[in-house]
Amino acid sequence: EKSAHYMENQARANFRARGRVMSEGWRKLAKSTEKYKAKHWSGKPMMVRTGLLKNAFLTMGPRISKTGGEIMVYNPVRYAKYHQQNDKDDKNQGGKLPKRVLLRFQKTHEKEIRNIFEKWLGRIIQ
Repeated sequence: EKSAHYMENQARANFRARGRVMSEGWRKLAKSTEKYKAKHWSGKPMMVRTGLLKNAFLTMGPRISKTGGEIMVYNPVRYAKYHQQNDKDDKNQGGKLPKRVLLRFQKTHEKEIRNIFEKWLGRIIQ
């Protein structure tokens, strides 16, 4: 559970860092997107307008069996996957949403999760 909460926090930190925690960062919006945004939601960056996407990360699990275990960190917001994949959103007038890597497992995450696991293991085998 601690490792899942760690990844949840990393996803939120990724928003503050404009994508630099999970990738090379988020590119500027296309001119057409900027025009649309200015017309409909002036004053705030598009992904900050409601805060819904940033604050929706959840964990599910843990599910533990004799052969292993897992816990899922995910974002249930409908359009999160379209940002992650830079794909069409059927509710967005058929246009593509800008690619925004919201959550990606990286080497630095692996090291921290190993540390969390080793601390947990140290507590239970004492």
